[in-house]
Amino acid sequence: MAFFEDTTKEDLELFLQETEEQLQLLDDDILKLERENVTRELLEGIFRSAHTIKGSSAMLGYQEMSVIAHAMENVLDKLRKNTLQVDSSLIDALLHGLDILKVLKENLESSEKKTVHIQSTIDELNSISEQVNPCKDMALPQSEEAVLSLSEKEISRLKAAIDNGIILYKISITLNDQSQWLAVRCFQVLHELTAIGEIFASWPSQKEIEEETVRSNLIILLGSNADKTVVQSKLDPLDDIQSINISNYEAQTNNEYRESGKTTVNNQDEIRDTPKLSKTIRVDVNRLDTLMEQIGELVVNRNRMVQISKLLEERYQRDDLIHDLGKTSSQVAKIVSGLQHEIMTTRMLPVEVIFNSFPRMVRDLSKKANKKIKLLIEGQDTEVDRSVIEHIRDPLVHLLRNAVDHGIEQYDQRRTAGKPEQATIKLSALHEENQICITVEDDGKGLDPEAITESAIKKAIITHESAKSLTDHEAYELIFASGLSTAKKTTDISGRGVGMDIVKTNINSLNGSIAIDSKRGHGTRFTIKLPLTLSVVPALLVSANATLFAIPMSYITETVQLKPGMIKTVQGKAVTSLRDNILPIISLAQIFGWERHESNCNQIMNVVVVKNDLTNVGLIVDSLIEEQEIVTKSLGSFIGNMKGFTGATVLGDGNVALILDVTGLLHMLSIEGKKYKDKGEISSHALLTSMKVPAVTN
Repeated sequence: MAFFEDTTKEDLELFLQETEEQLQLLDDDILKLERENVTRELLEGIFRSAHTIKGSSAMLGYQEMSVIAHAMENVLDKLRKNTLQVDSSLIDALLHGLDILKVLKENLESSEKKTVHIQSTIDELNSISEQVNPCKDMALPQSEEAVLSLSEKEISRLKAAIDNGIILYKISITLNDQSQWLAVRCFQVLHELTAIGEIFASWPSQKEIEEETVRSNLIILLGSNADKTVVQSKLDPLDDIQSINISNYEAQTNNEYRESGKTTVNNQDEIRDTPKLSKTIRVDVNRLDTLMEQIGELVVNRNRMVQISKLLEERYQRDDLIHDLGKTSSQVAKIVSGLQHEIMTTRMLPVEVIFNSFPRMVRDLSKKANKKIKLLIEGQDTEVDRSVIEHIRDPLVHLLRNAVDHGIEQYDQRRTAGKPEQATIKLSALHEENQICITVEDDGKGLDPEAITESAIKKAIITHESAKSLTDHEAYELIFASGLSTAKKTTDISGRGVGMDIVKTNINSLNGSIAIDSKRGHGTRFTIKLPLTLSVVPALLVSANATLFAIPMSYITETVQLKPGMIKTVQGKAVTSLRDNILPIISLAQIFGWERHESNCNQIMNVVVVKNDLTNVGLIVDSLIEEQEIVTKSLGSFIGNMKGFTGATVLGDGNVALILDVTGLLHMLSIEGKKYKDKGEISSHALLTSMKVPAVTN
């Protein structure tokens, strides 16, 4: 992997950033080329990306990448010239070239270099580019006049120039199509001609030349008082020019331009008015992470300052300085909240950064499974914190792979069921209150609760007795158990019984939830709900057994107070009636193995109603303290894997509150008769005891 000796670290970083962007564009647009109608705009975009990678890699001396990009560029150039048409072999060749480019880029970033054999891919691309198979459907310009059509504004400028005695030349130049400097030559031509006149239009346009979207042909409309021989003399010394044709275009101006004046090819006035300064800048993500950590600490101290201010105002109610301190404290709190919002907004990314990789994956998997599948993506502009985005790719990969392999039937099965041969998988995202909701839905055969239950019994996940009372939705939940799979055979796509377990674990670790809705013969929908950010979350502080807990607000439906007579026992379980619905009741003390004092049994009980997608549960706590924004902290690897908590937070007064894993708790409580064992993991009760969490003092 050789670079030129003068290549700096900054050059390499800029190259990697630019190449990453162009590779993603190639990934998106090549698949669009296969799915959608071929348009010049789409072809120009793909060609521009390949050309940019070729040029930038050649400038650094990275010849392997430059050679592959050049081979792809040749194929795309034939498409632009209408000498090739899009088919599966052409798309495969371009995607194989794209795969090589990705590996070559990864080799620059990783210490472990992958072996790359590029010659076979180059041969494949060259074989495609040597074919002659014109596309009949693509609308391309049929004449130079169509290419050089001007707007009414341009026509007025031409007429004014002619009225002032300016001669209008049409200059057609053919460049060497093997030259690596086509864009540079075009700039040289424009530069030389500008010295003797005014360029009214060019094809390619000046913008296209700046973007290096150039061809071997260059057409220019030049207004000048110079003789034709002078124009010729300006162009003759330039390299890579194979032919020059200069003709007088004055006689055609009034007729053909007036008729074709629709598209402005090169509007000098508009170019001059374009702002030169970019409104965006690149920021290292590590700086954003550091800013987020600092704002998190600022939130903690803001809460502490507000708390101290309230205590002082209660103690010194008539002190003017204390009153002013309270007002200042409130203002500072607003500023901190504003800063927090802006930093969080800056860290937000559209989910398309991960969604964009899935069309290619589904395409490859469907070909391997010999199925026709269309992937629909909606809501890819929905934004979420980058800390969340980093963790949701793997769950979505597992869900999509399972949909392709297990969910979608083969052609004959779909025809028998009266379905179209081409199946549909839909991936969508949207904001729902303070959460992001992502759904993966297919129109396949749906889940079979009997098959799932039977497999769970064989794997000793549940007993025969427990299986008899399971509803369909409870049976669906069993697919998240480790080792469970209903696949009749294992494939290289899925079927080993580990994917869905990973999905559930990863989503739980994000304080998220996943729900299943399926109908046999009609498909399955997975709905994932995740917090928009993992750093600062609103939570309700509660206490149980003199220990502080934080419950994320996204899980809380409401808080209620129950008298002892309002709680009944049904089949050995405590329940209550809440607006004509049966609500299971359990105390946090009972969950973590603490005994409740008898004196509490006759008192009014505070209950926090928490939810997941299947049920609501009331958690009995000793007291409700306050709603507060908390900064999530990891419990650390030294504590070990512990059920019931997702982390901890330090409050403004220095006390520690443990953040409840509501989804995990409800999942543990929802499986009837199952005894959860530690299996070597530290127990929640032991953790609480060892941490010596401060008791609530108020």
